[in-house]
Amino acid sequence: MQSRVPRTLYRQLLSWCRHYEHVPFDGIPPITLSPPQVNSRALHRLRGMRTFLDNNHIKDSTKHAKWRHPAHFPLYNSDVSVNDNMIVFPAVHNSSILRDVVRSVYWLNNTKATSAIEDEYRYDEQENTVDEEKTQISLAFEAIKSLNQLSNDLDNRRSRRKKSIEIRQQQRETADAPNVKYHVGQVVSHKNKGYRGVVVGWTVEDDQSTRLTSLTVKQYAVQEQDEGKRCAETECKQSKIKYTILVDVNDATLQEKREGSLGDTTCKVSPNAPHVDEQSHKSVVDGIAKINRELLAKFESSIGETNCNFLQPLLSDLSNQIKTENPSVYSSVLALYHFHVRVNSLLWSRKKHLEHKPNIKFSLGQVVRHKLYDYRGVVVSWNHKPQIDVSRWDGLQHVEDPQSHPFYHVIPDEADCIRVFGGPRSFRYVCQENLELCKSTELSVEELNSSEWKWDTVKQSYDPSDEMRFLYGEDLESDKTIELCLNDIRDTLSECLLLVRDDDGSKHDYFTMSDLFNVLQSADTLEHATTIQDMIKEIWKECSNKELRNSLDYGISYLVEGNNEKALQKSPRPIQIMEAWNKKATAQYMSGHMQESLCSAQMALKLEPRNFQALAGIGLVEMDSSSLHKAVDAFKLCLDLHPWSMVSARLAVCLKKLERQEHR
Repeated sequence: MQSRVPRTLYRQLLSWCRHYEHVPFDGIPPITLSPPQVNSRALHRLRGMRTFLDNNHIKDSTKHAKWRHPAHFPLYNSDVSVNDNMIVFPAVHNSSILRDVVRSVYWLNNTKATSAIEDEYRYDEQENTVDEEKTQISLAFEAIKSLNQLSNDLDNRRSRRKKSIEIRQQQRETADAPNVKYHVGQVVSHKNKGYRGVVVGWTVEDDQSTRLTSLTVKQYAVQEQDEGKRCAETECKQSKIKYTILVDVNDATLQEKREGSLGDTTCKVSPNAPHVDEQSHKSVVDGIAKINRELLAKFESSIGETNCNFLQPLLSDLSNQIKTENPSVYSSVLALYHFHVRVNSLLWSRKKHLEHKPNIKFSLGQVVRHKLYDYRGVVVSWNHKPQIDVSRWDGLQHVEDPQSHPFYHVIPDEADCIRVFGGPRSFRYVCQENLELCKSTELSVEELNSSEWKWDTVKQSYDPSDEMRFLYGEDLESDKTIELCLNDIRDTLSECLLLVRDDDGSKHDYFTMSDLFNVLQSADTLEHATTIQDMIKEIWKECSNKELRNSLDYGISYLVEGNNEKALQKSPRPIQIMEAWNKKATAQYMSGHMQESLCSAQMALKLEPRNFQALAGIGLVEMDSSSLHKAVDAFKLCLDLHPWSMVSARLAVCLKKLERQEHR
């Protein structure tokens, strides 16, 4: 670019970067440029330079004068992707990095500078065409426009920092200044409501306040009283410190949309140090080791000579766990839990996908083309209906009831993305009605794991891994044998866990539920307690009747999706499975049927008096019904069984409310 306009724009961009040099800003997404936005000849030369440096193991290009230029760092940085058709700079988090990007782009488009490069890929020197220069000038104007839009936010940040420094200074010099009690990053709890959170910011505002409606971020006002300072004729305005609080996700439902003051101390985040029952720890570890040996024997006998690579990790995990010397009780339980969940999820996923397979047009690995946007991609997974609300998405106006159509995860071709979207995209979520099969050569899809997805030149599609084929119900060699093997493993594990649930150690030499509860009550971290809690819940879900267990799984899947009414319809008759009562109570509570939920939770508790989930549910219903004493009793019983239960914050709220009632 030789005219005066590009140089003027270049200086304006650098001036903006200098002006905001010490002001951090939210990251600008990766910057992708392709010809004619950037000179194609310069990109080719740059690629040759980088190849030369890599081949000769030169780490610092600044030591070589003929390659030195004002922005050498970003162009030689491995985070910058360069080819003959595109250059991609990583996300920009401050003005210093942005300045380097600006310098790099200007340098690449300055033919006088790039012509000095000597490399094996020599071109006849040509000036930028008029069209190229116009495109590059347009790019600079767009950059200035975007940065000016960012300026207001950065000016506000700088102003807020300056004001915060002044307030801190006033606080040290005079007692009349607003008192900032809490610092950013401090954990606090609400005095009245009991929920906890982290301070992520604060401001000084007048007595007029505004409300926030977020469930997890809220501002609270702490009114700082002016002790006796009054003006001659009118009262001085009182100031408020407003804190922005990131609320703990487990306590978020406790908050109400109104202002309140914060507590003076940080919250208590763990129960008291528990007594460790060594015998229970040993019983659980030894019992799990015996279960693992039985599972390994069943695994080896069921799989036989079947060649199935994706089951080998399961087999290896069992073998390694058996060989581990002196494992902790938590690592043993966690390994068994993961194994149990993995086997069940493999079978459940295949069953669900086989049910919906008749309505699916495209198989895994097939190359498809988007009918509207004309880009190609590879199908890597699908859902029989979208997992999110797509009713207002562009490109679906012609589709009747898009929520009922299959959707595909498609990894698009990189060149097509640049042509259609102006830059690379990781994946697209596309309705089946917008796709068609496309016969194509191998695509440029770096996001696709080449070790799992192999290009088949005959079928002109990608071959997915055996595990993906099994999960999505596609044809697989020995798939019946694999399914039979997994069912045998699941049945063996289910028999073991049902014996554990009977809590009669005289009938077996595994471990008992009492042992697990002793371990739960002696857990020293939330992570350990969660591990034991999840294992207990899996044991409660076990059922010797496969049809009933299958119905329970359907009910749970609908409950997870938020379809409470369907969860109630699909769940089995709860009288036959204790955990079904618990899930029914949850679905009824989420649907607003409080009395029915209370009755279901009480039935679950009758079948298993240690059901801490049922106790938590009873406490929630009683709390919502303002039966605070009953709620307190239920929450306390729950915490006796599970000291790390998340009902602790709700118990604190109930106790606070009762205390205020007593002082009225």
